[in-house]
Amino acid sequence: MPEPSYLKMRSGTYYYSRKYPRHLQEHLGKFFRKSLKTQSLTEARKRRDKTHREFYEAVETAERELRQHPMEKLADDIRKLRAHADDSPEGAAYDGGWDILTDWLEKYEQAKPELTGRVLKIANAPATSPVLDDLLRDYERSLKKTLTNSGAYARTRVIHDWIEHCGGGGVPVHACMDEDHAWSFVREHIIETELSDKTKQRRLSALRQFFDDWIIPNRHVKTNPFGRLKISTVRGRSGKNSKSIDKVRPWTDAELQTMLQQLKDVHDTTKHPRTRENASNAINAFLLAIYSGMRIEELCSLQVEHCRDGVFAVPGTKTPNAVRRVPIHSAIQPLVDRLIGDRETGPLLPGLAHGGYDQKASQNLGKAISRWKKAFGFPDDLVFHNTRKSFTTKLEQANASGRDIDRLLGHSTGKLAGDVYSAGQTIEQMRRAIERVKYPLHIHSPKRWAKDRRLWTSEQRGSVK
Repeated sequence: MPEPSYLKMRSGTYYYSRKYPRHLQEHLGKFFRKSLKTQSLTEARKRRDKTHREFYEAVETAERELRQHPMEKLADDIRKLRAHADDSPEGAAYDGGWDILTDWLEKYEQAKPELTGRVLKIANAPATSPVLDDLLRDYERSLKKTLTNSGAYARTRVIHDWIEHCGGGGVPVHACMDEDHAWSFVREHIIETELSDKTKQRRLSALRQFFDDWIIPNRHVKTNPFGRLKISTVRGRSGKNSKSIDKVRPWTDAELQTMLQQLKDVHDTTKHPRTRENASNAINAFLLAIYSGMRIEELCSLQVEHCRDGVFAVPGTKTPNAVRRVPIHSAIQPLVDRLIGDRETGPLLPGLAHGGYDQKASQNLGKAISRWKKAFGFPDDLVFHNTRKSFTTKLEQANASGRDIDRLLGHSTGKLAGDVYSAGQTIEQMRRAIERVKYPLHIHSPKRWAKDRRLWTSEQRGSVK
């Protein structure tokens, strides 16, 4: 039986052994090896998982050093030698390093002002100043204790951009404390972008939090270069970059008809089993969404056991209010029965490939739908999530109450009595509301579709241009 990945037995002891990436082997050698100091395979597996982190840190450090300019590397070495006595070998190396660096700065000061300025900041930073890569890595680990992987990535994405703006992860944090430099980054990468005002404020807040919640409490620095920076925004819909609620519009009946028919054509004509399965799941996801108002991740997370007795027991993937019970519309009950078949458990939509930072069930199906939508010529402002607005619009047009709509969508009612004290409407009350939702949809095979031109009107064709 072969040994588990990255584990090797030598003289009765397990070792961690793993190849470095090929482009780093000249710099680091071919293998990363470490004794796990155990003869137990179970214990070796536990220690192996912890050693993965050391391997990745070694790779990140090597890649950072390779990206650095030689003078940045010299400046960093000078910084680390500063604390040694003058009469020590390290002190002599410090003096010699400054002589080389000074000659280089005099030669390139005019030609490369940004690089020379950064090199000086690195060399003059305290010897104990931690580098940005190490600070960010520890910060990301702390965030993942309370946030999902995608949530942590969203929080730190702008910090990655700022680190690149500072010259890379090998730069010590004390070399990046200039408020003017921080403002130049905010102006270029946040203010002068086409992002909404809300997103701009969120990104600036993420930079502030990096210092206020992590760097300053850990006594690395005492001030926050982003602490006094502000972004002026225009309140309301009239602002240039404010996101208008009017941009979120429902799918029209004609657009839904076209989207479903195009997906049906893909399913019927493709020769690739995976594409056929994705197209089938996309059709089913659209039909389930427009008759239930569920989010795509809620649909893809549904299990067979969540679809009993004519009700979807929605597990909820976003907020506590999202955990709810939604009556199954009579128009999609046959579809649900067909999807379940004789199964007792398993996902309602079979064959979904999980993906993304949080391994979401909807990740790859959502990407496939986006690619098809673009290929079919639909506008960018029309996405799968707009099916919730289609569902809401149908309910409003059928005079359903606002409380019924909130309960079905998994929203808070916004009132203490409704959210805290009320047990909510009965399933039968919500069933009467949901049965008011109607769509004039017809999906044919490609041959039938070619013959039946009455459903393919010029108005429908124009809706997807």
